[in-house]
Amino acid sequence: MNKDRLAAFFLRIRLIWKALTDLIQLAAAVLQILAAVGAIASIVGFITSNWALLAAGGTATIASLATTYIAYKAIISSTTLRNDIYWRSATFTYTISKNAVDYDQVVEIEIQALRDGINTFVNKYWWTGTGEQDIRVLSKGHFLEGPPIPREAWRYYRVNLGRALPAGSTERVVIKQVLKDQGKTHEPILSKTVTEPIGKLALKVNLPRNRHPAKITRNEYSSAFIINPVSSEIADFDTATWQIRWEISNPKLGHTYTIRWEY
Repeated sequence: MNKDRLAAFFLRIRLIWKALTDLIQLAAAVLQILAAVGAIASIVGFITSNWALLAAGGTATIASLATTYIAYKAIISSTTLRNDIYWRSATFTYTISKNAVDYDQVVEIEIQALRDGINTFVNKYWWTGTGEQDIRVLSKGHFLEGPPIPREAWRYYRVNLGRALPAGSTERVVIKQVLKDQGKTHEPILSKTVTEPIGKLALKVNLPRNRHPAKITRNEYSSAFIINPVSSEIADFDTATWQIRWEISNPKLGHTYTIRWEY
């Protein structure tokens, strides 16, 4: 499949998903109304001791709320397919210094434009440490459009690509995040939640040679807010390079992939 056909293919997928999402949102709105009606019926049934009405209203409320939850989960999953950029590959290389205060992460992403005119790239990160944070653009011809914007636990930043990409073309974006943890609140994890289609994901952790990890695990979660992983395995590091590495082909949308280590 050539680049033009690939771009057209993803565009068709985005349009189909947009139509489906609009229908899901409409259904969710109707279900919320039904849930409200069911709740009112339950209250009336309770006051009037009409147990049949109470049971029917309660059943309608529970079913409507459960279906609404499923609908919104589908919306969250489908919105990722509205992106105008496909991540062909993404590599996150996280390096820990010996003093456990200085950290850096290099993010290398090969993107592909799914329509004409793409000239910016937006990404986000979540730093659990307490201290200074700096972002530098390493890829040639690219630059940061202003400082990162905090939103909930995340910090969002926008990279200007220096040109408008035609549909199907690719671009390599390289970002370096320089991070400090003077407050010693950093959690020993490297994590990526897949909110956009990615062809190949690589997570790498360069460990300090003065601290041998006691345990390393690689976990996959169905979302960023789930505690119990859908899969977990004990991992090791390369004793020659002191690097933990995990490569995932076609990671699942909405899933979170995490490397965790303990000392």
